[in-house]
Amino acid sequence: MRISHLAIDSNTDQYVQLNMGLVLLKVDVPDRNYSRMEETWRSVAGFIELAISQSQNNVVLVQVHGRSLSASFIVAWLILHRGFSLESALEFIQERFTANLDTSLMYLDKLLELAPCKAIKQ
Repeated sequence: MRISHLAIDSNTDQYVQLNMGLVLLKVDVPDRNYSRMEETWRSVAGFIELAISQSQNNVVLVQVHGRSLSASFIVAWLILHRGFSLESALEFIQERFTANLDTSLMYLDKLLELAPCKAIKQ
């Protein structure tokens, strides 16, 4: 399998030259705690879902600001398109990532709003 779809920060120009054969989504994500993330998460989650629906062999790379914020997009996709609770989505991601995720950088309070009836255990 190879990367077929790429979601990147709109301020990242280095990947544009590598866009040969890739479906590219540039995402405007201000890296601040007060940022409104829901629309951006929905956009990227839809992009991931479309890629997977086109072919199970498609691989989507999400590179937005860093590993923890990038992982938040995968968590949002799991919540919005796979019916995961926030807690189960975080567990799913952390079981598969080799790097430690800093959940304080993932806007957990805003992710919880995507699945309001599925509260995270403290």
